[in-house]
Amino acid sequence: MEHGGKRERAGRPKGAVSKNKIALDEIKKEIEEGKQLAPVAVMVWIMNKSLEEGRYDITLDAASKAAPYLHAKLVESKAEITQMKRPDQMTDEELNYVAGYSTTSVNTE
Repeated sequence: MEHGGKRERAGRPKGAVSKNKIALDEIKKEIEEGKQLAPVAVMVWIMNKSLEEGRYDITLDAASKAAPYLHAKLVESKAEITQMKRPDQMTDEELNYVAGYSTTSVNTE
């Protein structure tokens, strides 16, 4: 008997669906039909209901948990700032470039 390597008919057949996939598909179908609420919808409902009741601790908790699913996360951006000459030290060509009248790059050093 050989050891190791690929064996015929071993493993899951191609295209087979797992039990977890079937369960998730059923839940998604029920959510779309309105039989179940999506977790985010539940968090938003709790947030709104607790806000009406003045339970701000629960409101804040529900809002902070639902926010990542409802709003895009801000991304940090990096800006490079270079030192420029004062306008009275610039040539006409440099002034035109800074003002946007020229499309050619100018060495401002």
